[in-house]
Amino acid sequence: MPKTQQGNWEPLISTVDFERGLEILAKRNEKRAVRRNHDYLLAGLIYYQHPSGKQTRLSGSTSNSGRSGGGTPYYRIDAAGGASFLCSAIDECVAEELCKIQVDPELIPMIRTGYTKELIEKMGVSRPDERTRLRSVLKQIDEEESRMARLLATGKISEYVWDGLWKEWQDRRQHVRRTLDALEYEQDYHVSNLETALAIIAIVGTPYNGLERKDKKDLLLQMIDRVIVDYDGNVKLSLRTPFAYLRELSNEIRSINLNQTGKWETKKRQTFV
Repeated sequence: MPKTQQGNWEPLISTVDFERGLEILAKRNEKRAVRRNHDYLLAGLIYYQHPSGKQTRLSGSTSNSGRSGGGTPYYRIDAAGGASFLCSAIDECVAEELCKIQVDPELIPMIRTGYTKELIEKMGVSRPDERTRLRSVLKQIDEEESRMARLLATGKISEYVWDGLWKEWQDRRQHVRRTLDALEYEQDYHVSNLETALAIIAIVGTPYNGLERKDKKDLLLQMIDRVIVDYDGNVKLSLRTPFAYLRELSNEIRSINLNQTGKWETKKRQTFV
């Protein structure tokens, strides 16, 4: 353990020398250039796509950061001579791309109908084999319990045997009912998530530029998986689930064609689940 020993010790330097040293350090700090930390909007999200198709994450870098204006921020590859893009130009392109993915208000009812129909099919509501099977299992348990109750009434089985069977029936019923509830909950959960995402994507392009910088970053992190920039500085957004699904569904609805039989034709899409 450290100890404190009291005594009359001779100081290493005088008080005058100590104060003089503080003055020298203060003057040096006055001449030192202040290095500003720039806040990069797309930090961790932006990638450069090489002509070969390979993608490399870009980092933020600010040249001449010691100048009064704070310097010029870039998104660039760390290696010397790598791709480099003005942050201001790329950030502006991202705002434009968000406006492009905003859903037309007149398409919202059709989008909602489309994903609800697909969700119902995927969750098995339109093919109710699983629900029918589970309800059949509940019915079989009830019938088995009724048969054994008649045997108990006639004295063909003991109350001890009945108690054991009754506990088993209750356990089986609870398991089946939990499974049925889970099927209903899973459908409601996905609908809720899609409704929330649809509400965001329906207006995202309008308020984005009016958001505070922190709120912009939070929104981008929720919606975007990657911002991809090619050699010419063209920007493409890779959206997260379920925003990617809703954009695809929206684009699909825009390009729907009425076939000869009078039914709507759509292309197959990747699942959103």
